[in-house]
Amino acid sequence: VLMRHATEEKFPPVGSAVFRNGKQWAILLFSRDFTRPYQVGIQLPKGLKKCKASVWELNAEDMSTRTGFHTSPRSLRLRNGSQILVPAHSVQLITFQE
Repeated sequence: VLMRHATEEKFPPVGSAVFRNGKQWAILLFSRDFTRPYQVGIQLPKGLKKCKASVWELNAEDMSTRTGFHTSPRSLRLRNGSQILVPAHSVQLITFQE
């Protein structure tokens, strides 16, 4: 799983980590920018079809309380080239199965 940033900065404004356990995948996206959101593109490995994914978000609206964490994930149809908006100062966890 690769990400493409719409910027040419030395240090990308959005960091990522990818985990795989058998047919289960998780993509962790974390914003390094406290002021601007960024759009990133997801490039899936060959052979992976579009699938239903779940997205959990932790944002910086009020990090001093638990209200910044959204316990109900939103659904996403993930496919090669999907564009994901990563809000400023936030973390997103995307999970899906092959």
